Parts: sequence; structure tokens; C-alpha cells
Amino acid sequence: MSDKEGKQEKPLKVGGVELPAWVTDAREGICLEMTHPEAQGALKVIPIDKAKNYLVGRHEGEFNVVVDHVTVSRRHALLVHKGDAVFLYDMSSNGSSINGAPSAKKEYCELQVGDQIRFGDHPSTFTIALQKPTSTALRPAAALASAATVNKQGAPAPTARRKSGEAALPIANASPATSTGRTPRGNLLIIHGLKLHIGSKGLEVRTVEPDSVAESHPFPFSWGDLVESIDDADTSTMSKEAISEALERGRNSDQIRLAIKKGGEVRHVTL
Repeated sequence: MSDKEGKQEKPLKVGGVELPAWVTDAREGICLEMTHPEAQGALKVIPIDKAKNYLVGRHEGEFNVVVDHVTVSRRHALLVHKGDAVFLYDMSSNGSSINGAPSAKKEYCELQVGDQIRFGDHPSTFTIALQKPTSTALRPAAALASAATVNKQGAPAPTARRKSGEAALPIANASPATSTGRTPRGNLLIIHGLKLHIGSKGLEVRTVEPDSVAESHPFPFSWGDLVESIDDADTSTMSKEAISEALERGRNSDQIRLAIKKGGEVRHVTL
């Protein structure tokens, strides 16, 4: 017997876990719909049909679903496929839940379309869903509160920034444009695809739009990140109108500088 014939292929390991031999290609169109209790409808659709397995957690990489939260481990759980079914393998300290009940630790728990998953104490829910093959699904994206990591090599070109004189980027929930075009209705604003919310804590990050400058940025934007300054102006001392005007100036310029507090650390981000 030759050396090649005598050698057995080593089992594939993901996140330090050996994948079982029964893992198969994914069912076409299978995905996660991410929802949040403070938002209406799905915040993000995350395809999980491009690989046989996906690693869930704060660890970034291709075919990873990034869930950025202090109670979520770097390698929190695995999602693996077997035919039309998806299996959850939790290997975390803080656990996961399926339809409100704690999932078993280090066991493969079968999931079906409609099942709802939560990881750690992250407020978002991830529902197993099936998209029609003809529909356009969002790529795995950077940031969650929570999101999936973009494969930077395969990411499309960022949405072009507006030049002076071009139509303004939309302000979500905005009332008809005034003479200044800066008066928002409600507290949700968008700058280069980054959705921001003016709340009781200040100017907070919500989500990012697909195929946008914010989505392609390496900074892992997550729900609840606090924007402390816009172009060095302290947002805690600014009115809603002043914040809206500062963001509008950012749209008119080549870039905007944001100081974002994430996990107790302030990071400076340029969009």
C-alpha cells in the first residue's frame, strides 16, 4: 500500500472543532434574518448558503457571522449544514438560545426555517429563513450589533460619495426637503450608509446599508456604538438640528471624521 493510500484525510476543523463527516453543502437561499426589538422588520439578511459551515462570534473572517457584543465569544458557535437542515453547535461561555430556550452546549442542535436564535445577551434575534433563488441577498457584512463580516476580496466597490451639487444622500424618515434639506422627521439619520439614531444616550450607531462606504469600512460598526464627535465637534453639546447640519456638511465634503466609543474605547473613523 502506498503512503498516499495509507494516509487518512484529517477531519476539517473550524474554530477548534472537528466538523462531523455528515456535513453537506447548504440549501440554496438559506439565510439569517437579523431583527432587533427596537427596530421594525429585518435589519439585515445574512446568507449562510455559500459554505458548508459558518463560525459565529466576534472573530472576523470569511464565512463568519460577526456578532459584536461583550457576552458573545470570539468563537461562539458553529452553523453547519446537512441537506435542508441547519445545525447549531454552541461552544461559548454565555450560551445561545433557540426559540427562547437555552441550546445544549457542544451538541449539534437541529434548526428549521422559522427557528429564532440569540447569541449570549445580544439583543438581536437571528431567524432561519429561506430566500427565493432569484432574490438579491445581502452579503455577509461587518457589524453588529451587531453583523456578518464582509469578504473584502469579493466586496463590491463602495457607494460613491456625493460631490458638491449632486443630489443629497437620503435621511431616513425625513420629511419633504426644506430650503436647507436638513430637517429630519424623527431621530434616524444616514451618512455614507451609516445609520445613526439620536436617543437618550446621544448619537448612536444603528446599522449599515449594504454596498455602502460604511459597510466596506474596516471598523466593525455595531448597534449602540456612541458617536462622541463629528469633525471634532462634541455631539453631547449639539442639538438635533446641529447634528443634522454637521452630517450634511460631511455629505458635501470628501470625508467626515467621527469619534466612536465602542466597548469603553474611543476610536476615530473617517468615512
